[in-house]
Amino acid sequence: VLGVDIPLFYDTANATAGLLLRGGGLVSGDAVFAEWDLKGNRITHRIPLASSQGASWTSVKAIGYDPARRETFLEILRMEPGNAQSGPYVLSVVAVTDHVRPIATFSTRLPYTGKSPYFDPIGRRSMHVEYAEGKGAVTTAHLVNLDTGAMKTFSLPPVTYGFAFDPDDARRSYVYAYATSSVFTLDLETGAKGRSLWVGRPAHLLDFIAPGLLCVGHNDRLVFIDAKTMREKGQIPTNAWHQGSTHLEGSIFLPGRALIRNFYDLYVVDFPGLKPTGR
Repeated sequence: VLGVDIPLFYDTANATAGLLLRGGGLVSGDAVFAEWDLKGNRITHRIPLASSQGASWTSVKAIGYDPARRETFLEILRMEPGNAQSGPYVLSVVAVTDHVRPIATFSTRLPYTGKSPYFDPIGRRSMHVEYAEGKGAVTTAHLVNLDTGAMKTFSLPPVTYGFAFDPDDARRSYVYAYATSSVFTLDLETGAKGRSLWVGRPAHLLDFIAPGLLCVGHNDRLVFIDAKTMREKGQIPTNAWHQGSTHLEGSIFLPGRALIRNFYDLYVVDFPGLKPTGR
């Protein structure tokens, strides 16, 4: 028996949406893609994504959606039978239209952060970040070209909790690492790390909210950063809208807006005057 797990995309222009269906065992069950005709209010077709056979569990996450090509990009992560703490993990990146287009598959010994994967709709790329912690640990991040399947890997500090592609510079990206409490630039051609800014911890996300303006979602505050100079532009304390304990994991930054999830509360925080990033 298949049940609806999560929505994968919602495209009002083309009047279609994608749903992830899972078998009764959810993470231990089969995974199926279902396309939903919004006008006809019916499922038009179902496409198998991953079988539960031969895996301890399977995770399926949306990477992003291209409305022009009507392609859904998905990350499928399978934990193969073995040590429960050390994998192996097999990660596949696929594109789904009326069929599944395999893009890349690779195996690692480490799991992936709950905040990964990250999507670059302009450059049609995705970043998949492993989870590593402890002194001397190294996080490996895997960059995938969603057209060709070409891959690059980068070594990052342990407990990397934030990553953002620069929409105006294909070579430039930004990383927030819990271990260093800093945001730094990462050159996606050379792997070189550039300017950094200490922002403290714990923070749970990093993204653009306007052209050239990054925002760090710190539990205690939102920190705004000039992406070009890597200098702080200001802060807003989270107690401006919530009194009491704060934990921002699961929040989302959008052009000119933040959707702040704090445990069971959801706040919509607008930033008047900020222009969209063009994504």
